[in-house]
Amino acid sequence: MSRLAFVLLASTCSAATAAPQLAAPLSDHAVLQRGQWIPVWGTSDPGEKVTVTLDGSSRMVTADRKGNWHAKPPAMQAGGPYELRASAASGTANASDILIGDVWLSALMAWVTGRSTAPHLHFEVHLDGDRTSAGAVNVLYGTALGPS
Repeated sequence: MSRLAFVLLASTCSAATAAPQLAAPLSDHAVLQRGQWIPVWGTSDPGEKVTVTLDGSSRMVTADRKGNWHAKPPAMQAGGPYELRASAASGTANASDILIGDVWLSALMAWVTGRSTAPHLHFEVHLDGDRTSAGAVNVLYGTALGPS
């Protein structure tokens, strides 16, 4: 009887599949650099074929044995908003309101010289010559004897 139960249970189980995931920086409202190839990466099931689409341009890649994949959509001119999509048989990941432009990172002088206790980066996005302040991010840093 227990042998029959095991066979029935095994026949109803299927391999779990995970929908593709975009890497954390590739989320809604991201800004990507114009004029150069755009690195897009993420995870899915090992060996799964993933189609990455940005503004109508698609690239198909295959996840490696650890489930990591990388695609290189072509360089784009400034514009947007666009939708970035990673789709596979197991599902789809989307990032919306993606802008393409010039991303300028500038650190406050106090941070550069190490005189600040509150590191802060300001970034600006330049779309077609218009200067738009997009926001600021805090940068956490420290010392470690190994990867953290």
